[in-house]
Amino acid sequence: MSGILWLASYPKSGNTWLRLFLANYFALNRPLELNQAISFGIGDSGIELFRQAGVAPSDPSPQSMAELRPQVHRQIAQRNSQGVAFVKTHNACIHVAGAPLITPDVTAGAILVVRNPFDVAVSFAHHNDMPIERAVQVLSTDTYYVPAYGPYVDQYPTSWRRFQASWIDAAGLSPLVIRYEDMVRSPTTAFSQVLRFLNARIDETRLAASIQATDFTALASQEKAHGFAEGDPEGKVPFFREGRIGVWQDVLTAEQVEHLRQACGKELVCLGYATEDGDPTRLTKAGAVERS
Repeated sequence: MSGILWLASYPKSGNTWLRLFLANYFALNRPLELNQAISFGIGDSGIELFRQAGVAPSDPSPQSMAELRPQVHRQIAQRNSQGVAFVKTHNACIHVAGAPLITPDVTAGAILVVRNPFDVAVSFAHHNDMPIERAVQVLSTDTYYVPAYGPYVDQYPTSWRRFQASWIDAAGLSPLVIRYEDMVRSPTTAFSQVLRFLNARIDETRLAASIQATDFTALASQEKAHGFAEGDPEGKVPFFREGRIGVWQDVLTAEQVEHLRQACGKELVCLGYATEDGDPTRLTKAGAVERS
């Protein structure tokens, strides 16, 4: 396997946790400090990535970026010709301005981390310091994108529904789909599945140590003590805020829940977050965490 291995997720769905686990598992010496481990799995939205590839855009418009992205992806793959390059993305697997956001010919595979959209809306609102109602609208908007700003190029998460469908239905890709809720309730099983997908040898001792090193409480403690490179620069809004399953039950109104149910459609059912008649399943609800 060579090329880019995409670590894809809608924002606030568990991508960072997956990257930190993989960083610790493959490290020679562990546990890794939080801000050291986060360098694993470069993000595809940093303009510095384009500069390193020698194609820094003078015009960061959608059309300009559409032309440059495939060049950047190919150079990432070339630099890792003997193996895979792990790249984090919050982009849907779609075309923008006539070009793919995810370049097919240098894609080795993908891991898609999904999370119950009701909880995503709550976490998204806190992370972006926006009203819950606005977050619900964002997750329901197929055309949602984040314009280029500061050190970042434009990003296209689209809606929660469109994002998941774009990756699951991508031609010739067959990504491994991992649910955040399974990572919480049974991390040993979930992360073992990831390692098998990567054809990596499973070392039980290393697996347990890596899970322990990336426990939510441990990460939150490190962020509080030392800050987090991908968090709020001013430290006002913690990145590792809660991570609890089913928090939406204490926050969302009945109208907001119904809006998301309608907007997320069949993807709620096929990913196990709702029954055929639309009722939330156990995966979406608060309850005892079952660690394995």
